[in-house]
Amino acid sequence: MKFTSIAVLAVAALLSSCTTRETNFLPTADYVANIKPGVGFFTTTDAVTKQTTITLIAPSVQFQAIAGAIGGVVSGYTVRYLDQSNNPLQFNGQTITGFDEGLGVVVEPGRSCDAGVGNQCPLIGSKNLQYVLGPITNGDPQRLITGEVASAYLTERARAGGDPTNWKAEITFKIQDANGANRQFTIIKNVQYPLENTK
Repeated sequence: MKFTSIAVLAVAALLSSCTTRETNFLPTADYVANIKPGVGFFTTTDAVTKQTTITLIAPSVQFQAIAGAIGGVVSGYTVRYLDQSNNPLQFNGQTITGFDEGLGVVVEPGRSCDAGVGNQCPLIGSKNLQYVLGPITNGDPQRLITGEVASAYLTERARAGGDPTNWKAEITFKIQDANGANRQFTIIKNVQYPLENTK
C-alpha cells in the first residue's frame, strides 16, 4: 500500500504553540471531556493512481465541570500513544512519541444541586448527567492523532492481516482552576479506523 499524503479534517486542527511538560499539575476528578467523534482516521484510494491518502480526524472536545466544581481554563494537553498492555506504543522497534499542545478554553463552574434534590448531588454516572455537569464548553477541533500513528497502524494492519489490537491515545488535559491551582485529568480513547467525521 502506498501512502502519498496526509490531510487533516477541519481547518482549525491545531499546530499552535506547544506547551512544555509540567510536573506540578495535581490529578482532579472535577472536570470531564467528551471527544467527538473520537480519535482516528480514514483513507481514500485514487482509482487511477492507486495511491492512498490518509485523512486524520480533528475531533471537537467538549469540557464540563462536575456539580459544585469551580471553573477554570484548560491550558493545554499531552497525548501519548499506548499498546494493548498500556505500554508506550512501539513500531518497528521504535517508540511512537506523543506531543504537547497549547489551549486556552474557559470551563464554566459546575451547577449546584436544586433544593429538591437534597444535600447530595447525583453521581456522574446517573441519569441526571446533563443536570450535574456545568455548561458545555465547545472547543475548536483538536489534533489528537499523528500521521506517524496512522501510517504505522495501516502498515501493521497489512502485515498482520487485521487491525492492531487496542492501540490507544492517552490524553491528559491541564487546567488552572479559578483559585489558581494547577490540575490535570486523563482520558484514554482507542485509535479508530476507519473513523468518519460524523459528530
